[in-house]
Amino acid sequence: MSRLLIALHPDAGVNAAGFADAWNADEQAAKAGKAEAGKAEATPAGHEQFIPGMELVVVPLKANQPANAIYDLVRGVLEHLRHDSAKPPEAFLSATPIAGDDVFAVIPTATPVLLAPAALPANKAPVPRPNPAVFTGALTFVCGLSRMFSPATRFKLDSNEWRIQLYVLFWLLGLCAILAFGPTTGWPRWFMLGIVLYRLQELMFATLDNALMLTDRARQRNRPTYKWPTPLLLALVSIIQVVLIFAIAYLVLIGQNSAAFANPPSSPFDAFFLSWISLPPLGGGATPLSTMARVLTISEEATALLLVVIAIGRFLAGPA
Repeated sequence: MSRLLIALHPDAGVNAAGFADAWNADEQAAKAGKAEAGKAEATPAGHEQFIPGMELVVVPLKANQPANAIYDLVRGVLEHLRHDSAKPPEAFLSATPIAGDDVFAVIPTATPVLLAPAALPANKAPVPRPNPAVFTGALTFVCGLSRMFSPATRFKLDSNEWRIQLYVLFWLLGLCAILAFGPTTGWPRWFMLGIVLYRLQELMFATLDNALMLTDRARQRNRPTYKWPTPLLLALVSIIQVVLIFAIAYLVLIGQNSAAFANPPSSPFDAFFLSWISLPPLGGGATPLSTMARVLTISEEATALLLVVIAIGRFLAGPA
C-alpha cells in the first residue's frame, strides 16, 4: 500500500494534528485515506527537505491516485486551513516525489510561491490567476459578485455533489411551477420575473466562471462539482432552465402586450414551445413584433448559444 507523506515546515504555522484533523474532516480527502500525525525524524535518501523540528502527516492511500489528484486534495486542505481565522494565513505548498511505495512529500513553507509537484504535468498544474485586463477584470468582478449572493456559495452547496445537484433540481422544479401557475398580470408578475431573472444571472455567471476559471472559487479544481459527469449534466440542465426562464418572460410580456408576437402563445406549454424552438440552431420561434420581444429573443439565442457551446466543450473534454 502506498502512502502520502506530508512534512510540515516549522515556520508554516500549521501543525500535524491540525492538518490531519482538517484532512479527515474533508469528505473527498478522507475517501483517499485517513491521516495520522507523526514526527519527521528520518530523511529519505537523496532528499534534504525533512529538517529537524518538522512534523509529518502520514496518509495510507486506499488506492493508487494520480499525482495531480493528490496535489489538489492537499492544496484544498491548506486552503481550508487558510480560511480558518485561528490558523496563520500563510501556508504555501511545494512537493517532491520520493522513492519506494510512497507517493510524494508535501512541505508547506513560508516561501511566497506555490510550486506544483515535480511529477505533475504542465497542463495539470494549478490554474494561475487571470490577468486583470479590462474585460477579464470586469467579468471576474461580476462573477465574484454573483457568487457572493448565490446560496450555492454562501451555504457551500457546491462542496458536495448531492447538494449541488439537489439545488439545481430545486430551481428546475421551481421554474416549472412558476411557468405553470405563476401570474402573468398585476404586480405579482414583476416579483416572479425578478426571481427568474436572478436565476438566469446566477447560472450564466457561474457557468462562465467555471469555464474560464476567473474567481478563486472556480479554480478550486478538487470540488465535487467538477467530477465527471456532473459538469456535463449541469450544463444540459442549465439549457433547460434558460428555456423555462424565457418562456416565463414571454408570458409576462404577452400579458402586458398581446401584440408583442405575430402568433403569441396562449398557454404555458405554448410559451415553452416558443422558447424551445427559439434556441440555436433551431431559431424558428414566432416572429417578434415589439422591441422588447426582439430583445428577449436575441437574449435567449445568445444565452443558449453560449451554454450549448460550453456543454459541447465539456462533452468533448470527457472525464479528464
